[in-house]
Amino acid sequence: MKPVLSQFLIVLICNMIGGLEKKTDAKKVGLIRENTIMFKADAPKMKSRDVQYYFALLDPQLEVISNNKEKNLSFKKDIAPLDIFNYWNNKGDEEYYVLLTKVAYFVDQEVGYFNPERLSDLTYIQSTMPDYEIRKLDDKKFLLEGELMSPSIEYDLRFFNESNFKKENRSLYNYCLDHNADLGCPALSSVQHNYRFGKVLLHKTSKMSTAITNYYAYEGGTLVINYTLNYIHNLPPELFGGHQSMTDKIVKGIGEHVENTRKVSEKQS
Repeated sequence: MKPVLSQFLIVLICNMIGGLEKKTDAKKVGLIRENTIMFKADAPKMKSRDVQYYFALLDPQLEVISNNKEKNLSFKKDIAPLDIFNYWNNKGDEEYYVLLTKVAYFVDQEVGYFNPERLSDLTYIQSTMPDYEIRKLDDKKFLLEGELMSPSIEYDLRFFNESNFKKENRSLYNYCLDHNADLGCPALSSVQHNYRFGKVLLHKTSKMSTAITNYYAYEGGTLVINYTLNYIHNLPPELFGGHQSMTDKIVKGIGEHVENTRKVSEKQS
């Protein structure tokens, strides 16, 4: 099984924006859509290799426009804590659509396998994303090379263990505990910040995105829970399927990337 979702957000963004739909031999996984961001990981589903996921798409006025509208979704409680660089409060006249996702799945690999050295190693990252060209710019800073229908993206990674997570990222620590109260503190958390998005066909794509990935020791392996927050300049026009086409690509990308992730990790176990 492949490393986990620190790189998932890159695939999601590329699928979402221009539709970098790469060929894959990934097996189909059971995708279970949850209706609340507060969903709990279901042990039987995890052990059967199903994937639980949730997403919400909001317009610039923070009205939910995705298909399953969650009445209890709160920007202040469920979204703003993921905006750790405070883009929303500093956006000025810019307007963004907001995409929120949560994905949970099981990896048949001990939690210690997922460590900062492995997850920030360029060779390892590239092996988990073979369809994309990635360059390492600094210790934990990377560049995803853009193509005609996908933007270039710069991103950096930070890692937190149990001892420093609460001290250095109190709001994220509380967020993860509040949304997964039964799991306690993760053994490791990675924070991926994506920025400097290139344009596609002269159009702006995304302003920024963050991915918080938590790794928990679970049932003899690792439970991975990933949250992503994306601020998007433009949605696909109705001529090309509108937001529903973007939603379909996101769901497809979740399944393919999780299975690819599992394959890489299995090979290295």
